[in-house]
Amino acid sequence: MPAPHAGAEARDAKPLLVDGKTLTLFELLRGTWHTLLVLPGLGPARWEEPAVLREYASTIRRLYGDRVRVYLALTPGAEFGNIDPDSVVCVHDIEGSLHRRYGATAGRLFLVRPDGYVGFCCEPHQLDALLDHLKNVLYRSDLKTAGQPTVM
Repeated sequence: MPAPHAGAEARDAKPLLVDGKTLTLFELLRGTWHTLLVLPGLGPARWEEPAVLREYASTIRRLYGDRVRVYLALTPGAEFGNIDPDSVVCVHDIEGSLHRRYGATAGRLFLVRPDGYVGFCCEPHQLDALLDHLKNVLYRSDLKTAGQPTVM
């Protein structure tokens, strides 16, 4: 199945296992935050660079706080090293349905907006483009608020 593009409606996938609980992707997406889905991919082409993921996930967490939640989808047998649970939530894509529904045979990242639409998608080597996109759509937590207009 081809990958959804920016502006497309997010696709549901199931079953996903998070902290021992079986959920659908739509249940994970429910909320007022942006969701970054990190799909390392299926088979030999999958992305296996945990150090890069850790660095970007902690940067996203530092810059945007709870406004972006990062989910790493692992297929059966996949390991991704030590991941900071404060920055990344591991989702077990039990049957690979999430990867298939999002066309992720190789590594792909999808930023899903709170309204359930894909806001941005890229390959892992394009993480800087993702950070540029976030800079344009979200207010950064690390910036001082002095001089900023008050939102009512």
